[in-house]
Amino acid sequence: MEWLKQRYGAQRFFFTDECVALSPAKRLCQQIIDKKLDIKWTCEMRFEKHLTRELLASMRDAGCLKIVFGLESFNQRVMDFMKKGIKQEWVRRIAGDCVDLGIAVHCYIIVGSRPRRKKKPGKR
Repeated sequence: MEWLKQRYGAQRFFFTDECVALSPAKRLCQQIIDKKLDIKWTCEMRFEKHLTRELLASMRDAGCLKIVFGLESFNQRVMDFMKKGIKQEWVRRIAGDCVDLGIAVHCYIIVGSRPRRKKKPGKR
């Protein structure tokens, strides 16, 4: 990023990995802050139980403007059916922390996805 900024004047970055993991995010933020890169960036993450307000604050301080989350649904039954591995309480906490810290929240959702009920034998 430092080279891209110097060479091409790039000041905004979008990390489009499937999702940025927590440990690499911590290291990335620390390096951006230590090198005083003065860049702005966006990334994709999951609503992880261990995504803390402290890490979000570090991301903001390192220039993070927005986090894109693959929520798919806010209905817990649907999330469980889709095997998302996330809880509504985590979504509320993390989204709230982002807004409080000035980080925009972008969620991908799927409209109309719902678990099908198992049919009972003998019923149509």
